[in-house]
Amino acid sequence: MHIVMRRLLVMYCSLAVLVVTSASQMVITTWSAERFQSATERAWTTLRDSDDRIESLLDGLSECERLQCDGTVGFGGSPDESGETRLDALIFDGYYL
Repeated sequence: MHIVMRRLLVMYCSLAVLVVTSASQMVITTWSAERFQSATERAWTTLRDSDDRIESLLDGLSECERLQCDGTVGFGGSPDESGETRLDALIFDGYYL
């Protein structure tokens, strides 16, 4: 399990989580809405074709941003307390810890 955890890559963007593990080549999302599924399929296609975990996540999240998934991700999404929509995300690659 320690080896798998070291190679785990997690992306958190709003309420959607995509996880890619190099050990089993899979992409997981926590939301089942059609637009999130499209973003997950985009991430999987990139992972399958290029084997690049970071690029896979970026492609999947870019698709989610483009589609505005559930209305909270991407332009026009939920504003913060000052009324601004801030686009921020985090990529964590446990391989380099």
